[in-house]
Amino acid sequence: MAGLFDTLFKLRLKHENDPLEDYTTEIFAHCLSLNKEILYDFLKSHKILEQEFENYSITTQYHLTKINNHDSDSRPDVAIFLDNAVIFFENKVGSAEGQEQLKRYAEHLDQRNIKHRILVYLTRDYEKKERTDLVKDCKHKDSIRFIQLRWYEVAGFFEKHQEQSQIIKEFFIFLKTKNLYMNKIFTEADIQTLNNFSNVTQMMDETMGGIIAEKFENIDGNISQYSARFTQLRNHNRYIDGHSFAGKHWIGFGYWFKYYDEQTSPELFAVIELGPKAPLRNQLVSILKTVLSNEKYQHWRQYSLDDPSSWAGISYGKSLEEFRQGPDHIKAIQNFFLEILDELDAIFKTYIKPLVNEHLKKIGQAL
Repeated sequence: MAGLFDTLFKLRLKHENDPLEDYTTEIFAHCLSLNKEILYDFLKSHKILEQEFENYSITTQYHLTKINNHDSDSRPDVAIFLDNAVIFFENKVGSAEGQEQLKRYAEHLDQRNIKHRILVYLTRDYEKKERTDLVKDCKHKDSIRFIQLRWYEVAGFFEKHQEQSQIIKEFFIFLKTKNLYMNKIFTEADIQTLNNFSNVTQMMDETMGGIIAEKFENIDGNISQYSARFTQLRNHNRYIDGHSFAGKHWIGFGYWFKYYDEQTSPELFAVIELGPKAPLRNQLVSILKTVLSNEKYQHWRQYSLDDPSSWAGISYGKSLEEFRQGPDHIKAIQNFFLEILDELDAIFKTYIKPLVNEHLKKIGQAL
């Protein structure tokens, strides 16, 4: 039986694009705020802060106005304020750190007139960070602590405390369901997956190779590196080919895996995505909205186009389940990829390429 938070999460999925990071942030902060004893035990158990405190407050999505040479405001996922300490948390589940996020948070902590300044990077996967890089421009660099914490460690903490609160118990169930609690044993299903991994990747490669790969490369003239598919799989739970354009913008296609829901089938997508601080962001957002207003592309969906701090874009895809009805799944998927790459090609060359070429000419390049 699914837990309460798993049920709520599935309901939210119907109208929001992959909200797992925000969802875990809100429940995590709520669980820590239930009482002072839980918060103190959490901070002490993870060697974040071992001193006792009387007063505390916990805020999510804490807004910090940009300082110094920062390009933007900052927004730590969780901010904890104690009598003698300020602690900023950045939470990542399936994504990597944004542009100098941690460095900006450290520099905001640097301006705090308080004894303990602590920055915690909470991630699902290991992502190496050097404290010296984050505090190099800080005046009080020696007083800023940096701690890397993994989600499986957080899940283990709440496992020990689940009898103290029904909410904590439900959150622990939720973390297990979303694979944020590290299993200690290989199950029969895990062994079967390992044995079949080579066959599955070969099938995916067949659906993405040959004339499909050629069509994708003809969109912008770039060549995809095969090894990048496994990098994407490791870092972002997707098996895709992607090409960058005009800075931190990119086009791509392939398989997106639902790491937050094992019961949901992977999806096959094509996407145009815009980075939050890359060149031409505003112009391209306007262009993508124009694309969606075209009846020919109304089956494409948009996400975060009106949020300048987020990765945003448009995509079109189908569930893998839709291709399992016929006798030849490979052929059906190849035909679908050809279809969506035709549309991606038309959108890119008609709407995007003219603007990008004009931009690249100004900086002495060509597309």
